[in-house]
Amino acid sequence: MAAAPGGVGANLLSQAGDLRAEERAAMERYLNERYGLDQPLPVQYARWLNKVSPVGFRVDENREPQGFGFKAPDLGTSFAKNRPVTELIAEALPITLLMNGLSIPLVFVLSIIMGVYTAQFRGQALDVGIGTANLALWSIPTIWMGVVLIGLLASEEYLNLFPTSGLESLRADRWTFLPVQTADGWQRGYLLDLAWHLVLPVICLSYTGFAFLTKLTRSSVLENLQADYARTARAKGALEHTVLWHHVLRNSLLPLITVAASILPALLVGSVIVESIFSIDGMGRLAVQAVQLRDREVVLAITLITSLLSLVAYLIVDICYAAADPRVSAAESVIHESYSHRVGRDTFSQTGARVGLAWVGLVAILAVFAPFIANSHPYLIFTSDGWQSPLLRHLDWADVSLLVMFVTTLGAWRLRYRFSTGRIFLALIVLALLTSIGTMTLVSPPSAVIYDQYRTGLAEGTIQSAVLAPIPFSPTDRSRDNPVSLQPPDSVHWFGTDEDGADVLSRMIHACRIALAIGLMSTGIALLIGILYGGVMGFFGGWLDIAMMRFLEMFESIPALFLLLMVVAFFGRNIYLIMIVIGLTSWPGFARYLRAEFLKLRNQDYVQAAQAAGLPLWSVLFRHMLPNGVAPLLVAASFSIASAILAEATLSFLGLGLIDEPSWGGMLNQAVGPGGTFALWLATYPGLAIFLTVFSYNLIGEALRDNLVTEFHSGENKTIAVNDVSFEIHPGETVCLVGESGSGKSVTGLSILGLLPSSATHPSGKVLLACTPDEQPSGGAGDDLNKSLSLLGAPETLLQTVRGVRISMIFQEPLTCLNPVLTIGEQIMEALELHLGLQGEAARQRVLELLTQVEIPDPEQRLDDYPHRLSGGQRQRVMIAMALACEPDLLIADEPTTALDVTIQAQILRLMANLQKQHHTALLFITHDLSLVSEIANRVIVMQKGRIVESGGLKQVLGSPSHPYTRELLAALPSNLPRLEPMAPRQGAPLIEIRNLRVYFPIRKGILQRHVDDVKAVDDVSLDIHKGRVLALVGESGSGKTTLGRALLGLVPTTSGSVMYEQTDLSQLNRRKFKPFRKDLQVVFQDPQSSLNPRLSIASILTEPMAVHQIGANQQERLDMAAQYMEKVGLDPSMLRRYPHEFSGGQRQRIGIARAIALQPRFIVCDEVTSALDVSVQAKILLLLEELKREFHLTYLFITHNIDVVRYFADDVAVMHQGKLVEQGSATAVCEHPQHAYTQKLLEAVPKFRF
Repeated sequence: MAAAPGGVGANLLSQAGDLRAEERAAMERYLNERYGLDQPLPVQYARWLNKVSPVGFRVDENREPQGFGFKAPDLGTSFAKNRPVTELIAEALPITLLMNGLSIPLVFVLSIIMGVYTAQFRGQALDVGIGTANLALWSIPTIWMGVVLIGLLASEEYLNLFPTSGLESLRADRWTFLPVQTADGWQRGYLLDLAWHLVLPVICLSYTGFAFLTKLTRSSVLENLQADYARTARAKGALEHTVLWHHVLRNSLLPLITVAASILPALLVGSVIVESIFSIDGMGRLAVQAVQLRDREVVLAITLITSLLSLVAYLIVDICYAAADPRVSAAESVIHESYSHRVGRDTFSQTGARVGLAWVGLVAILAVFAPFIANSHPYLIFTSDGWQSPLLRHLDWADVSLLVMFVTTLGAWRLRYRFSTGRIFLALIVLALLTSIGTMTLVSPPSAVIYDQYRTGLAEGTIQSAVLAPIPFSPTDRSRDNPVSLQPPDSVHWFGTDEDGADVLSRMIHACRIALAIGLMSTGIALLIGILYGGVMGFFGGWLDIAMMRFLEMFESIPALFLLLMVVAFFGRNIYLIMIVIGLTSWPGFARYLRAEFLKLRNQDYVQAAQAAGLPLWSVLFRHMLPNGVAPLLVAASFSIASAILAEATLSFLGLGLIDEPSWGGMLNQAVGPGGTFALWLATYPGLAIFLTVFSYNLIGEALRDNLVTEFHSGENKTIAVNDVSFEIHPGETVCLVGESGSGKSVTGLSILGLLPSSATHPSGKVLLACTPDEQPSGGAGDDLNKSLSLLGAPETLLQTVRGVRISMIFQEPLTCLNPVLTIGEQIMEALELHLGLQGEAARQRVLELLTQVEIPDPEQRLDDYPHRLSGGQRQRVMIAMALACEPDLLIADEPTTALDVTIQAQILRLMANLQKQHHTALLFITHDLSLVSEIANRVIVMQKGRIVESGGLKQVLGSPSHPYTRELLAALPSNLPRLEPMAPRQGAPLIEIRNLRVYFPIRKGILQRHVDDVKAVDDVSLDIHKGRVLALVGESGSGKTTLGRALLGLVPTTSGSVMYEQTDLSQLNRRKFKPFRKDLQVVFQDPQSSLNPRLSIASILTEPMAVHQIGANQQERLDMAAQYMEKVGLDPSMLRRYPHEFSGGQRQRIGIARAIALQPRFIVCDEVTSALDVSVQAKILLLLEELKREFHLTYLFITHNIDVVRYFADDVAVMHQGKLVEQGSATAVCEHPQHAYTQKLLEAVPKFRF
């Protein structure tokens, strides 16, 4: 406001009428002195804050301080109404809060019911229909909805059911439902009349929130229905409605609680529109009036109050979220995602996207060719003197620039097929946009000549003939044939005329320019700011992220529409200004999206690899991170364009839009005239244009949200996961189902309990469960011959009686398989209540007994804990207790120890063996670990590619295997591989010396993020790594192995200590000074999939580090070198043009190794390089690493938890435990004669292959 042209004082006088210059100057001086506007802006702001604060300096009439303390807040006096602002707010605020208070519960209750209901019919016609209707409802502009509701339900021409004005401020002394007798007769009681007045406004205020929250509820429910904990509940035998309402809904409500913080500000902004439409004297209408009158004190007060209400809403939601989600402490700050980002993908066909693109394309064509479609100037006129083109003569720079942009875009689109890089395409687009922006005036000046003059010329003979435009009216022409305003559609004016007699169709076509220009340009501005701001937050994190996030939240607390209204009122109605302001109010959403993506991406291995290669920061951000995080931005951009179009239409509807320029919102404003008149055509055609454009962009956004996820399908081909599998399990027996990834082990286990997704089918086969003496097969579910129940394809009611009682299942990852919002006691009791009928104290005692059996410490306390408070081993013990609660006959354990450390694994296995003996339970143990199998199995079944290739007793299969695949698996075990020849003994100084290294990560809590403690990831570690040797760094999860390796490479900051390499302390170097050492120090990561950038070809992945370190004279030489390295790692050089997704896990790991050796390093950190690979692939990778070590004289820091791999591959060993180095020495000495108690415990827990 202070920056507005002329200053605040001059703006306050803008509504004062005609004044002489000296009078205006004197009044301006008086206002400046009265409001303190003659002081510097910081002083004004400080005084205003002191005035509105309940605590501050008390001042006298001369604004002199009279002491500090409590005081009455003073919001000032309205200049326009000469009343205290507090009184105006007190009158307006209650009705606004009442409308919002009625809308919020209506929105949440109805949307939750509808969202849950539609989720149960996913993909069916009902779901698709309701989903499409929801999107359509979400796309209807509030201004159009309000006008249509008034026109159809409250106008005299149609159903006059509801009042549209006359709503008074709330008065508690008149609160009665009883009729009241007045001079005009009996009238409705005040409360009934109030409710009757609020019906239409509340509907108008609520429908968009209802549509959005319905979508959010549905997507959240669908996501949680697929969660592991929902599958666990089904495995216990829970009914589907119990899974839905007891497990899924409680988790699905968490995003809705987060959204609630954004709903209230959105409703407050909606109140501005609704109160203006329905003439309600609330805060919104007061805000519009204050902005129009430039009433500074009222504008500031309303902005302050709405911002405070928004901040209070965020605080309440933070507290509610902490109370609803036990994983969040109430003392911690909850940073919300933008709620639009939480909306999941919906089921919309690509037909909808094509329809949306078609409409947007039509609008774009109309915008470009508007002067040629709707213009009163003829294309050509022919006279006795020759011919001329009035239309071409009157074209302006806007018309020319739009044509240039259109032609250039078409040309670039054609060139994209010839130039695969797309650089020429992008360059031409940028050139066209710059040309357009630089010359655009968007709308031709008002035409002084209309087509009637040419018709007169034809009649008089001065014009022989003329070629007219299809619609011979310019948007500002006034028709001579229809001088009456608001003329309904006829043969001349197909869409009728407006209140000025202008042709509506012509104005609508030219309004396409305004809509597209503001939508595209403002979104471009928001996108640019959001990328820069969000990228910095997400990449750097820490205090910078916290500070920037707090600023973003404060910025968002100012309602965007209020800011837009103020700027337009104080700075004028300029299209460029409107574009900029809409862009400046829209960027926080983009910043949140990119921040969330960058926070995930910055820890991805391929980003770490880019930094380890020494790539400059801009390359890491814009080449590696941004392309992989841009998907949600593109989705948000389509919605942002729609929002910008709505914002411009709303401004025009409120009378604050562009002057003398056609706008859909401005035309809609004329639909409801004085005295309750209603022009249906003015409500229909512009409203439909806004709706269809917004709906089309939303359809495109939905399609982008569906498809901007990298997925690879096999077309119509079916994948046969399990093929002709047959085996038996006897009571008390342990059968191990083994095989590598994709062999069909887990699918077999899930098939037994019928837990596969609905897309899976069973063309043939049976799953038979022996009947107990009390069971009698009935119907199609029983097999009388075998006295067994047939489970495959059995009714869900039968399966529910089997799950959790006869057959139970333990899954691999206990954290995701336990419901995070239910205590472990509740989750175990569920099966007891469902199958055994135990309730209350009896159920609690049984749970305590089970927790004691699985050796959970302090079961009385742990009973009421949530899963996140337990360790990984304890969570798996809870899963075992849950599975054994009803003492099942068969327990299926699907990789139950894979996610656990080896010491915890040993404890879990002993526990399961003891419980199996106690309950005489049969065990189907699914695993890939043959060493573990050799310790626990009675029988072994080996699977490959969905088939059983060998089965039999333990000694038969593992001791004397008959199938080649089984023999291959056994031969690939590290314990069966011949020990590699050790390197020469250590000589000379170490290659790398680590001394007293510490890496601490601070623990921060509270809103202020206080530093309360540290995670000591690496604590006082000293270590030498000698040239040409392999040093294995061993330890369990959380021991600090990976952190030490990354600290050595400068990928994580060190707290203290030194890392010496070539007499240089690497720990003291910044990014720029570390770059020369990147060439010598490289890394190979654990996950071969996440370590390769999915957006880059293999050629780019290998040559990019070479280019950074200037290896190779040119790109062709670097490509030749990349081909050589591909051969060295055993891959075909012709694969360089492929992308990472086209390779197997083992091939991707070879590419990661090729990238590391491409810089010709001396030292490589191998971080768990074999842990994600199958055992047969693992052996080949180890042999490759050994060959490369000898050829290139490499030194390895080999980080692993696999002791068998250490024995086979390492020269030296260092053992870490809880951040400290507890033992080091040669591999033989440490593995055969461990000295430290932890090392001894670690080695004892390793499963031994006994054949």
